[in-house]
Amino acid sequence: MRENQVRIKDNIFTVAPIVTLKAGKLDVYRNTGYVTENSGTAAIGAGQTAIVVGHGLASAPTRIQLTPTNKPTNAVGWYWVSALTPTQFTIHVDADPGASGVTFDWRAVTGEGK
Repeated sequence: MRENQVRIKDNIFTVAPIVTLKAGKLDVYRNTGYVTENSGTAAIGAGQTAIVVGHGLASAPTRIQLTPTNKPTNAVGWYWVSALTPTQFTIHVDADPGASGVTFDWRAVTGEGK
């Protein structure tokens, strides 16, 4: 590990800790009771261009990966995420996906990409 780097891993928390680092890099992962990575699926329905997704992490994600999992009736153009909060994020598409909607697999993590 480098100077000013703190790593917290492979612990069991019964109460989620409050972790603050004033300088340097903080890595927190693989701790029971403090969720730092999660994944799931989300669908944007016909006539819609966004969906709010609850991520279940202990804090706001620093990285979200999206994988489209269907070919929608209408081309949706670009897709992206916004509004990353401690409880949720929003997936957007440029255009209404049509009757089929558009589906995504997602993976969210804290501590990556900082």
